[in-house]
Amino acid sequence: MCIRDRYIGNAKELKSLLILSKLFYRKLKRRIYKQVARLQSVMNTHRCRLWLSLFPSLNLTSLQQKYSKIKEERLKSFQTTNKYIDDKISLDVARSFHVYGKAVQSGIANVLRCYAVYNPELIYYQGMNFLAGIFYLVSKDEGVAFALFSELIRKNGLSNIYKEGMPLLKLYLFQTTKLLAIFLPKLHRHLTEEGANLQHLCSPWFFTSFTFILQQTNEPVIPPLVESIFDRFLIVSVTCDS
Repeated sequence: MCIRDRYIGNAKELKSLLILSKLFYRKLKRRIYKQVARLQSVMNTHRCRLWLSLFPSLNLTSLQQKYSKIKEERLKSFQTTNKYIDDKISLDVARSFHVYGKAVQSGIANVLRCYAVYNPELIYYQGMNFLAGIFYLVSKDEGVAFALFSELIRKNGLSNIYKEGMPLLKLYLFQTTKLLAIFLPKLHRHLTEEGANLQHLCSPWFFTSFTFILQQTNEPVIPPLVESIFDRFLIVSVTCDS
């Protein structure tokens, strides 16, 4: 009996088969991306393309067009009417990417300013500069960086890290504390005895999705460790819900 004959007219079994296939596809996709991420030479050459492929619902052309329109028609107005935010973006980008030069800083700042116009509910918070920065440094294109940056925040709900009350940050810090106590009890006990504040230690990781180390480099290149960690962050955080 062929599959068509077996499942035709049996919607319940067909639905179960389709769900199983989808789950298998998700697991297979994650495994493939993990294998590719281990091939550093492949990642260095095709990193931007692979990152884009992690967001199947991303409409790159549409977001690039929106970026161009915002930059051409609304950016100057934003800089005039939101001078405090504009100055904050300029300061944070200059401080975080001081070794990359003025042209790179200008590109990253443009991405952040346009995103502030694109998403007025979130606008800009410190830490977002690193995310926009790593996307720009890898893609070398403002429109692509804007698209990746926007889609990551939308898909992962990262706005809840920055919004008032920081609900997602509180959840991450709670989970980190519990995971330390379960899997690294000696370290957890030592940190507790020393009075170490996990919020101060771990918040930069979550605010920047592990990219804040970019400001500590002395060369205008992304440290390989940062690339590797961010590759895995995207693979796990994006594909687990795809």
